[in-house]
Amino acid sequence: NVRMSQLSVFIVLLTRVLFVFDLDLVMPLSLVDENMKRAQKIDAVCKEKFFFRKHMVPGHAGQNCSSCDPPASGAAAEAVTPPQPPSPTTAPCNKSAAGDEEGEEETLLDEGMLDDTVEEMTMDEIFNGKGDYFPGLVPLCYAYLDHMNCDKKAFSKLDGYLRFISARAAAQVKTDAGWIR
Repeated sequence: NVRMSQLSVFIVLLTRVLFVFDLDLVMPLSLVDENMKRAQKIDAVCKEKFFFRKHMVPGHAGQNCSSCDPPASGAAAEAVTPPQPPSPTTAPCNKSAAGDEEGEEETLLDEGMLDDTVEEMTMDEIFNGKGDYFPGLVPLCYAYLDHMNCDKKAFSKLDGYLRFISARAAAQVKTDAGWIR
């Protein structure tokens, strides 16, 4: 299955990114459990927000530091810019990531379990970046490929994989479960 291969390649790239750039994705296990509950909902990719680290560079938690992002230059620099989010009329699902039911409260937020290192983000924000403080996982993969001086042939192949992962996270491409439904 081509899609599973693309995901496997992305996971391998991501592990190398974490190692080479010495990134820290540690967060409380209770938030991981909450993420798993949210991920099991229908169309969670485009309807839910998930807890994720705001700052991945060790020692920079809570600081808005533009020097924390790995540099991107050369051929991969153009690809680091994440794709634009889909418009509500073209997205496979049209609900926002905010809570859909009135009065829905986030108990983890109410209990004060979050500190300045973790925040709720959509899959699009986690994979493609959020603001000037969170670069996103896909752009970090592009920065890694640039850092490693990836040859053009391999970059071209990996670029297709990363664009697919990015588009799926942005709800521009339906998930397999959404397609089946």
